[in-house]
Amino acid sequence: MIEMTLSIEIGKKMFKYINQHINRWKWFVSSQIRFKWRKIFMKATDILGKKVIDKNAFEIGKISDFDVDSENWAIAGIYISSGILGSDLRIPIEEVDKVGDYVTLKIEKHV
Repeated sequence: MIEMTLSIEIGKKMFKYINQHINRWKWFVSSQIRFKWRKIFMKATDILGKKVIDKNAFEIGKISDFDVDSENWAIAGIYISSGILGSDLRIPIEEVDKVGDYVTLKIEKHV
């Protein structure tokens, strides 16, 4: 009888322990999903003026404009102003690697 009571108590403690960790995991996962959803959408004013670097971390310029695909409502390309030549360089969106504090490209700067 003592063994049965002891195993029930251990079972209750294990259940409580597992349940606490599941609840923590659910919170972590839901917070990560909310975090990712916040990162998907950006305002145009957040994108314009961002510094652009190539894959070797050399600064190319800043985003001066971008094209929007009117069918998908997605950015199709960005225009980079380097300030040197006066004309903007258009980069297709497929060449953009990451957008964060900087816009990182998948390509190298050619001098």
